Amino acid sequence: MLQAIQAMYADVPVCVRTEEGLSGCFQSVLGVKQGCPLSPLLFGIFLDDFEGHIQQLGDAAALPQLAGRTVPPLLFADDMFLLSSSASGLQAQLHALQDYCNAKKLTVNAKKTQVMIMRPGGGSGNGKLAAGESFEYAGLPLEVASSTKYLGLTFSQLSKQHGFASCADVLAKAGRQAMFAMRRRAWELGACLVEQQCMLFDVFVKPVLSYGCELWGVDVLLRPDCSSVERVHRWFCRRVQGLPKQVTAAISLAELGRQPLQSFWIQQLVRFWNRLQNSAADEDRVLGWAFKDNLELMREGGDLAAGSACWSRRWLHVLQSAPPASGTLEWLTELDEAAVIERAAAAYLRKRVQGLPKQVTAAISLAELGRQPLQSFWIQQLVRFWNRLQNSAADEDRVLGHPRMAH
Repeated sequence: MLQAIQAMYADVPVCVRTEEGLSGCFQSVLGVKQGCPLSPLLFGIFLDDFEGHIQQLGDAAALPQLAGRTVPPLLFADDMFLLSSSASGLQAQLHALQDYCNAKKLTVNAKKTQVMIMRPGGGSGNGKLAAGESFEYAGLPLEVASSTKYLGLTFSQLSKQHGFASCADVLAKAGRQAMFAMRRRAWELGACLVEQQCMLFDVFVKPVLSYGCELWGVDVLLRPDCSSVERVHRWFCRRVQGLPKQVTAAISLAELGRQPLQSFWIQQLVRFWNRLQNSAADEDRVLGWAFKDNLELMREGGDLAAGSACWSRRWLHVLQSAPPASGTLEWLTELDEAAVIERAAAAYLRKRVQGLPKQVTAAISLAELGRQPLQSFWIQQLVRFWNRLQNSAADEDRVLGHPRMAH
């Protein structure tokens, strides 16, 4: 096995994509292969005992607590997140990481290592370090950033007003690029029909725009204005129909028979909430600890507003399933996905229909409500009556079935 792994890494040619094109190939002698299924396993083998190494620091590490349990460092593939509730604790963990890497002959790229302060207001209230604070690794100062990317999502310094909503702004840019690339490729292949364009959007662009919506969807849906992610979807709906900017989103969506992206996000939120219910029973999952700890925060907070820092309260408010101020939280079990989605759709329609001007055609207003004109019902009744007449024609004792009446 060792010889097989050594053979895999004996020759690792790589190149870099630049504005002028691809660079020449050169050998990679550091790190693990990008995208290789074996890379996370190799990383895990080398750092298998790192969690215990950090926990040996005890109180000096100032590891955060969730549901009465100590939260270890977060490791995924070749990424690492060190968490601490104090500046001195984080620096102690950095020193411990340096000792650990020296013992195992591993290296850390200090230029790619960042510190992000998650406490309200950052350090001195403006997102910078407080007086006397500094962080270094192996004698090199570390950059203090206001945002960082982990597992494809960009996290910013948290605040009651915005939370994880900044993730959506970054995804909107990536989704816009994916949309233009999809449309260009579709035209090259001759997939110009509206139905084909919508299908390609749902396959290639929608997953990009909705990535991680279980985290940032709550904060985006609480905003009164349209999110940057939804604006990409609305632009596509207008463009694919050749409609001008003046046409409202409700009309362009209704003409295509499409739902806003927020309907999909709410569906994902409900499913994630229900998965969290199962995670809460798993004593070995950090996700379950965080969920139980946040529910306890909601219990202690009492009547919390929708804009509260309590994640569970905001989540339930978005899903229109928030408990009453005087109620208890003992009923918090799995949510009915169909019922929540139906309520969200009804709320969206009420909001849109109330804003439609009188000049809007009957076809558009009916499409927005998902209703058929009454003449559709009349035609259905006429067809059924005609069929009944056909049967009555064979009945010699019925006036309705008389030949003259039948014709």
